[in-house]
Amino acid sequence: MSDRIQPNEMNRPVSFVLLRDALALFALYILSALGVKEIFGTNDVFGFSWLASGPTVYLVAVHGYRILGVALIATIVGNLIFGTLIETVVWNSLGSVIVLGFGGWIYRNTTDRRLLFVEIRDFFRLFGAALGMAILAATIATLQSKANLPVLEVNSFLHRIAGFAFGFVITMTLLLVAVNWRDRKEELANRILDGTLIICLAALCGHVLFLNGFHDSLGQIARGYWMFLFVTLAGLRLGTAGTTIVLLLTAIQALIGAILGLGFFADDIAKTGLSNFYFYMISLASDGYLVAILFTEGEQRHQRLELARQDVVAASAGLRQERDFAETLIQTAQAIVLVLDAKGRILRINQYMEELTQYTQDEVAGKEWFSSFLPTREISKTRNLFGKSIGGVASKGNVTPILTKDGREIAIEWYDRVLKDGGGNVTGLLALGLDITERNRAEEDLKNLTQRLLLATASAKLGVWDWNVSTKQ
Repeated sequence: MSDRIQPNEMNRPVSFVLLRDALALFALYILSALGVKEIFGTNDVFGFSWLASGPTVYLVAVHGYRILGVALIATIVGNLIFGTLIETVVWNSLGSVIVLGFGGWIYRNTTDRRLLFVEIRDFFRLFGAALGMAILAATIATLQSKANLPVLEVNSFLHRIAGFAFGFVITMTLLLVAVNWRDRKEELANRILDGTLIICLAALCGHVLFLNGFHDSLGQIARGYWMFLFVTLAGLRLGTAGTTIVLLLTAIQALIGAILGLGFFADDIAKTGLSNFYFYMISLASDGYLVAILFTEGEQRHQRLELARQDVVAASAGLRQERDFAETLIQTAQAIVLVLDAKGRILRINQYMEELTQYTQDEVAGKEWFSSFLPTREISKTRNLFGKSIGGVASKGNVTPILTKDGREIAIEWYDRVLKDGGGNVTGLLALGLDITERNRAEEDLKNLTQRLLLATASAKLGVWDWNVSTKQ
């Protein structure tokens, strides 16, 4: 099955998968009709097509609307099994196909991925489709009746709604869970003990409520709301898969009890045609599935947050390592590292500058750079250079002396780069300075020595020439 429902699937050639699914759907309709006739003897209390509504909508979403042709033929054959008049069969089957087409349209137009039942939107899609299809089915039957068209008789408008919604919700969720079983298999395997206990307790509770189990001891206190506890537990611990198992087990026990005239729904067939049973099961399903999906989403959200936290921790460790490395370079560099803000105030000096100037970081932090470290004659020129650098014109090789704490001048050759924040706004200036005092002194000494040599040569009236060893000239 494709992970995305394609709108042009109706144009695809008939495939083996489509043929297989069509035959399986047809068989489901016929088996449902035979089963309902065998148990109830009529199609009025429990509509056989309700049991095939979920798979039909699912296959419409997967294969396209052409699957409705199979549903139409299967519905006609199923109604004929009950001995229904052919005219009534045709009208009833057409109404059923319209409803199923509407449900397929909902699923095909509200999802662009593989059909799942794991998110809150899947929950609302399921129950929204169930309610919409059920109301449409009941409305079509009512309009047929008012128009004096042949229609299958049922107990009431609400009976149609409840029965159809029950059949769709149970069969659709059963199919969704079965198709996506592999996605949750490992998770359910880890909770096998919890699952076994919850399902067994739910079965025991169902035996008491619906089959008059332990009637002498628990019959007086048995209440239908007990089952909500176990459905909720299944939702919390077992997710939608476990909830589906508990609901299916509950539905089977309650139906058996209603047929045998036992337990909570002992007289429901005679009084409401199972309407109470249908509404009860829909309430159980909505409670269990909502808890399951919300809890599952919460767990997934927690897992995503934990992964994000681990990523942040790893990134922080990496940043811390990079920061420590950079700090080590700054502190061990045999050069001045100076950081100024956009207004020329000192933010940071490194250890080398502290030793060179005899000022500490704490002494100079926040002070203006120009008036604190520069000779008066250099302040104006350096301010201009700083303004250019902040404007984006980097300074390279500019020589500007600085003053030490004891008043000595040290010649520094500067290289700088502007600093910006994430938005591209200028925040300051990073300047690197090389102490060239000794180099200047050596150059001055060499200059003086050359002048003396020239003076001595001139005084002694000696000739001076250059001899190239390579060329011997």
